[in-house]
Amino acid sequence: MHQPQQVVTDRTQIHQFIQAGHVLQLALNDGVYPYVVPVNYGYVFDEAGQLHFYVHGAPVGKKRTLIAADPHVAFSIVADRAFEHTANSCTYWFKSVLGTGTATLLTDHQEKAQALQLLLRHEAGDQAHLDLTHKDLSHLGAIRIDVDQLTAKQHQPAE
Repeated sequence: MHQPQQVVTDRTQIHQFIQAGHVLQLALNDGVYPYVVPVNYGYVFDEAGQLHFYVHGAPVGKKRTLIAADPHVAFSIVADRAFEHTANSCTYWFKSVLGTGTATLLTDHQEKAQALQLLLRHEAGDQAHLDLTHKDLSHLGAIRIDVDQLTAKQHQPAE
């Protein structure tokens, strides 16, 4: 990493960065050029400490077609960003998480419901809840990303 002083390895801090973010830039393999799409996300650290992201969308489309062809993905999340400038300098403050993983297209209604609940909890808080019917879940495209590699960094003003 170009600026090792910005590296964050503390799991609690990384979790805070993920919680503070709201848009995950998802990069998929699409031949010569990557396809990048912004998505909202939910997440969970399982009992073994592995991170899983959940995203949703239509039950058909480019994102799902690309994942079916090649499930290897990359992602980035940027949180707490701000631009600051004076007459003599400028800087951009941020917290970020980058990584790679393997995406799975979810078909099980129970796992789709869990994915949507995690996404809703991340965006709206612990008290948020949806009552989804079997029909609702049939028309939902949900994806789980099992994270293989993760890095984080921050550039923040001195306190």
